[in-house]
Amino acid sequence: MRKRLLFGAVVLFTIAFFSLSCSKDDETISCTEKLGILLEKQSSYVIYDTDRTCIAYKDALEDYINCEGVELTDINYYQDIMENLPCY
Repeated sequence: MRKRLLFGAVVLFTIAFFSLSCSKDDETISCTEKLGILLEKQSSYVIYDTDRTCIAYKDALEDYINCEGVELTDINYYQDIMENLPCY
C-alpha cells in the first residue's frame, strides 16, 4: 500500500515538473529528462521489487536530486524517499 501511495505522489509531482524545464547539466540531459528516467525506474521497482530495481531507482533519485535547477522542496521530498528505500 505504501508503494502505491509513493507511486501516486511521484506521478502527481511529475505532472507539475513536465511543464517546467531545468537547466542542462554536463551530460546535456535536462532535469525533465532525468525525472522521466526516475519515473521509469520507480515503475520498475514497484512492479518487480528486487534489489536490482531498488538500486536503479535509488541511483535515479540521486541523479535527479543532483540536477542543477531542482528546487529545495523537491530535493527534500525525493531525498526522503531515497533514504527510506531498503536497498544499499
